[in-house]
Amino acid sequence: ITKQACNALDAILEGLGENILQYLAQLMEKLLFMLDSAQGETRAIVVAAIGSAAHASGSEFTPYFPEVIKRLQHLMTLHSNEDELMLRAVSTDALGAIAAAVGKDAFRPYLNDLMNLAMQGLLLDNTRLRECGYYFFAGIAQVFEDEFSPYLAGIVPQLIASCQLDENTTRFDNETGDQDDVDGEDTAEDLNYVFRSAIADEKEVAADTIGEFFQHTRTAFLPYVESSVKELVNLTTHMSDGVRKASCGALFNFLRTFYKISNPADWKAGLPVAVPLHDNVAQLNTLVMPSILSIWEDEDDKMVVVQLCQEMVETLKLCGPGIVAEHVNTIAEHLNLIFEKKAFCQQELADDEGLLDEDEQAEFDALLISSASDLVGALAAVLGENFVEYAKIFIPHIAKYYKKTKPTSERSMAIGCLGEIAAGMLGGVTQFTDLIFPIAMKGLSDEEPEVRSNAAYTVGALCQNTTLDISSQYQPLLMALYPLFQGQNLDNVTDNACGAVARMIMRHPQAVPVDQALPLKRDYEENEPVYKLLFSLIRSQNQWVFNNMPQLLEIFANVLSKEDELKPHTRQEMIEIIKALNQQFPAMNIGASALAPYLQ
Repeated sequence: ITKQACNALDAILEGLGENILQYLAQLMEKLLFMLDSAQGETRAIVVAAIGSAAHASGSEFTPYFPEVIKRLQHLMTLHSNEDELMLRAVSTDALGAIAAAVGKDAFRPYLNDLMNLAMQGLLLDNTRLRECGYYFFAGIAQVFEDEFSPYLAGIVPQLIASCQLDENTTRFDNETGDQDDVDGEDTAEDLNYVFRSAIADEKEVAADTIGEFFQHTRTAFLPYVESSVKELVNLTTHMSDGVRKASCGALFNFLRTFYKISNPADWKAGLPVAVPLHDNVAQLNTLVMPSILSIWEDEDDKMVVVQLCQEMVETLKLCGPGIVAEHVNTIAEHLNLIFEKKAFCQQELADDEGLLDEDEQAEFDALLISSASDLVGALAAVLGENFVEYAKIFIPHIAKYYKKTKPTSERSMAIGCLGEIAAGMLGGVTQFTDLIFPIAMKGLSDEEPEVRSNAAYTVGALCQNTTLDISSQYQPLLMALYPLFQGQNLDNVTDNACGAVARMIMRHPQAVPVDQALPLKRDYEENEPVYKLLFSLIRSQNQWVFNNMPQLLEIFANVLSKEDELKPHTRQEMIEIIKALNQQFPAMNIGASALAPYLQ
């Protein structure tokens, strides 16, 4: 019973987050007692639960760290039998989560000893121990970054060796078994399957870890890039979907990291590419993108394709159009097949073993469509007006997903994707105005708040970028937006409605009555156009703005005091506005307010 209870507790702790804090003291008291008194597999489960508690509680775990570290450090020395190796493996894994929780300063005194123990564990010929060692190393690299670099030389060759392991080697045979044992042959086959699965798991973790190492140690990892990329490219065609996902994710991670260390200029939307990729990034891209697109074409696992789309979205947002400049048509073809439900991964395959769960497959289908729509939006952002020809293909497909009969996730996806297209294409969205606008208007009155939120974003992006004069529609649009300014359960609804009105005013100020407050909420990205609007109105000495200046100055003081609520250029512009107001209007007495420090 204790074992099952600890398993259940570990599962609960994984997703508890900061809610764990009220139980943490009592929980750790019990877990430490059980760690000292439990035996066998139960003890390993207790260690895993401690790791989960650290992950959930973050820095609040620090008071318990001294008692935990001395126990787990001892467990990392065990090696006498399989049970001890399992306990050592779980302890190694847990310490990676603990390091992330308590931070580098608390963990540093133990770093070298624990790294040596973990590296010794790699030599014990235990797949599970190597796998947990890699998890530990990845976690430590994330915490210590450059300080981790001296350990690369001892670990990377082990990671490469794991990537090169041969699953076809027969690890278990039946030569020592009783030939009269009817079940002997089946048992050998089962053991060999388990062996191959364990090797695949090890390769998956190794590929992930390689990507994490480069991301966090950057230039120190450069000597290992060539050999790592070679193995990662080889793994993209591995029989295990987990290995394929991990290797593709690591390759995209390599692209993003190379881009970051290349000291890049800001990319510009459109083709041909206005800001070329650094030679190193471009050279790596010639290996990565063809490999990715090759496996995409024949990929039969939906979640691998989801991973490809998500990684490509993140990479495009960072690196711009240079990543896909030579491949846009191919990517568009793959995406079109997904929207038409003709992609290879969407074809029904035989399921003789009954492994596919209907609800699970429906969830995978929704994730696939959602990730494809995210990639469409990212392409629109990096191609700008050059996306027009592709928009002609995608917009009709995406629009079909906004129907009242469709589930919330699909309606939200459709409206949100149309908004990303409108925002990304700039003036290129004009010819699609008559198609997008009525869909977004319907979305503003949708029963689900996330759909209403996306609809508000979409009408704002459309109003801002279309060159078609739709100011005649402003009155019904404002009436549709007005209910979103109050009584919304989801903050983003009001945020995006606020942003939409701001964009409308910027486009046609004479068509919008600005004598209404624009509340600033949690979605800082959507606050940007509101600030831009307010700055413009202040410079033009708009009467409404000056009537509400005391409240606006309070808002400015509040957001300036928080580093993460303003983009750097917006922060600088706000400070310049405050200085100008102080000079032009001394009676505002800004120098005696909370804004005084920004007048220097």
